[in-house]
Amino acid sequence: MRAKTWAPIATFVVVAAVGGATALVHEGSGGHGPKTLRLAAGSQSTAARGTAASDGDYRLTVTLSADKPADQRAFTLSSGTADADVVTALAGALHAGTPVRDGAGWRAGDLVVSGKAGQAWSWSPGGGVSGSVGSGSVSSGPAVSPVPAPSEPPPVSDEVVRAGAREVLHAVGLDVAGATIDTSPYGGSATVDRPGTVGMTTRVDVDRAGQVTSAGGWLGTAEPGDSYPVVSAKDAFERLPALAHPDLCRLGPDGQGCLPPEPVVITGAGLGLSLQPTADGGSVLVPSWLFALRNGTELAVVAVEQQYLAPPVTPKPSTVDVGPPVESQPAQPKPNAS
Repeated sequence: MRAKTWAPIATFVVVAAVGGATALVHEGSGGHGPKTLRLAAGSQSTAARGTAASDGDYRLTVTLSADKPADQRAFTLSSGTADADVVTALAGALHAGTPVRDGAGWRAGDLVVSGKAGQAWSWSPGGGVSGSVGSGSVSSGPAVSPVPAPSEPPPVSDEVVRAGAREVLHAVGLDVAGATIDTSPYGGSATVDRPGTVGMTTRVDVDRAGQVTSAGGWLGTAEPGDSYPVVSAKDAFERLPALAHPDLCRLGPDGQGCLPPEPVVITGAGLGLSLQPTADGGSVLVPSWLFALRNGTELAVVAVEQQYLAPPVTPKPSTVDVGPPVESQPAQPKPNAS
């Protein structure tokens, strides 16, 4: 697959978000100040890196500032029933049929539009079976000469991807000219990121013929929310979680022993917004530090000060009423065969 061309960190292109689910839940002390952000159980956005991370999981090639920036604003996302005209245009571009209301959302064939905050939408044809060139099964039998695998076709052109994705992107108000194009021998994708955010991405995947194979994005609009005090870049770095390394051995130059895992190299940091899922299944844009990585991706860490992050709440296990116990009956003897 051809590598993408990544924009500078200020454009906030693609991110592996670290920060867990968040929800705006209540006003600050005495009803004044910004609302508290509640993190879902399992979030690591406020956890220290711990001993595992300090063993070389991250390597800095820049000096991170210890100065606290000015307060940063969060943004809420619209919820409820998405605009009927936009949904109809999207369904038409995907040949999904006529949209019908589905609770607060919409449904048209395999197109689903959520009514929760952010109004996420997705389309993927059901029942498909995927495969790969040159794959197959081997049955027992006499040995035969191996059949050479077919040569891999060249990557599809950017023009094929743009042509295939153009109508879908246009239906949701986006221009394919601003999309990041990624291609492979089997198809490609056009990705558009909402300016100034990470995670709020619209993506259209196409096959070699330019036919759409899957797509998804967001229809919700962002509205200014509360402003929050934020931590410094240096303190946000300490919130990075320990990385999980695969249980594999990287052999040394002489083929002996195991080398330590390669660290994640951080080349820069900037303040922005990251899309975080909320406890009720919606989404919110939260002030975050975005750490640029040497491989062209980014890590986002929620930048809000700890006092505005409520402790995560672990949901109580649900119980199911299975009714009164059923008395077991002794097994009946089987009749003798005649």
